[in-house]
Amino acid sequence: MTFEFFFFIVLCILLFLLIFQRENKEVGFAMWIFMFLVGSAWFYIVRIQGPDVDINTYYRVLSEMAWYDFKNDYFLREFVSWGGLFSAYQLFNDLPFAFFIIDTFLIFILIKTTVNFNLPVFFFILFLCIFPNIMGSQNIYRQYIATVFFLYSISIIYNNVSCNKNCNVITNNFWGFFAFLVAFFSHNVIGVFFPILFIILRQYFFMFVFSLFSIFMMIYMASTKSEGVTGYIDSYFFYIVIFSLCVIYFFKERLIIKKIYLNEYVVVLYLLILNTVSYVFLSSVATKRIILVSFDILLIFIFIIIKRNDRGINRRLQYILCSILFIAPIILSDAVLDFLFTANQVGIK
Repeated sequence: MTFEFFFFIVLCILLFLLIFQRENKEVGFAMWIFMFLVGSAWFYIVRIQGPDVDINTYYRVLSEMAWYDFKNDYFLREFVSWGGLFSAYQLFNDLPFAFFIIDTFLIFILIKTTVNFNLPVFFFILFLCIFPNIMGSQNIYRQYIATVFFLYSISIIYNNVSCNKNCNVITNNFWGFFAFLVAFFSHNVIGVFFPILFIILRQYFFMFVFSLFSIFMMIYMASTKSEGVTGYIDSYFFYIVIFSLCVIYFFKERLIIKKIYLNEYVVVLYLLILNTVSYVFLSSVATKRIILVSFDILLIFIFIIIKRNDRGINRRLQYILCSILFIAPIILSDAVLDFLFTANQVGIK
């Protein structure tokens, strides 16, 4: 048994224990410090056990690159993720520790995201355990960075709208749009999700305009090559999962559209259309990239609706069932299973 697998089991146990914590109990600062330490311990173990899957490629590229390489379009168009990783490596001269520093910063952003969405504290642990993020920590790392910042972007704007702040002007949500730019220049796939910000703001004209932009983004993605990111699972399986999650969301709302939550319905509908279009027209790898980001977004909105509509033991049971549903796909990915069950220790200096 590897340390990664052992600690993954610990995370799952902690997740289910926290689900049964009293929800009306105020989450104090000490609890969030504990969550930060748990997340840091997880990533420390991941990094100290050595690189798996695509992180080996990151190690090789970072050890060979120099600042002038950012003149290359490949690095320039995603300069935030490459620049952050390379800066950390130059500063500490230790690749595993450089990744660990980025990991801990992302943990802080995830905690802020959980708070902004007013989700239960266990959601942070669940986010660490689900398939796209287990995969992200050792494979699609730039997309993982981008996804975390995009979720944070959504959370800022969602929190402003929920608090009935004036959200019709972009300048009132500056940090939300700034976080989106960080996400986009970490991995450009996030561009196709830009309309979601305007959906939450109920700015449907801009949503339509940028939805057209997203179509052009997908055409661009279809013309680029990319490495396999999820093992040997066919994109058909991923699409079925996303379709099922969208159906679960709409049935949780009993197929009744309430005006106050219209923007949430449209987000889920947009994700369903986006993933359908990508499955029909894009390559398997490009489709998987879009689906993995959608998976994280749907995770948030499904748990929001459970918290809103259910009470008591029924709510906790649904938390447990949905947590299992979101964690389960890891057993079907050979890449994730290799990560959890194999070790290649290099250590952090």
